[in-house]
Amino acid sequence: MRKFTCAMGEVVDLDVDETYSWLPQTTKELDNKMFEEIGKALVYVGYFHPDWDDKQRWRIHKLVEAFATERRNNYGDIKWLREQLFMFIDETENMC
Repeated sequence: MRKFTCAMGEVVDLDVDETYSWLPQTTKELDNKMFEEIGKALVYVGYFHPDWDDKQRWRIHKLVEAFATERRNNYGDIKWLREQLFMFIDETENMC
């Protein structure tokens, strides 16, 4: 059991499939959704809020970097993709 506290305070278990039930269910769909979310976050901080400080931009950069760095090694691992997408959406939904 790995507990994760979401940005809004809800505590979820990252090892339970129910946590990800609202996400796409195939590797390709998860990958596409992650790229969609990355694009939205980059446009949001780069163009809609260019006045944001570097700390907020750095948070997005680190999330994207972590995903991009490990994607090749974990592409076939649907649990890894679900967790990455879940945590990226949780983090960016709070700021965007």
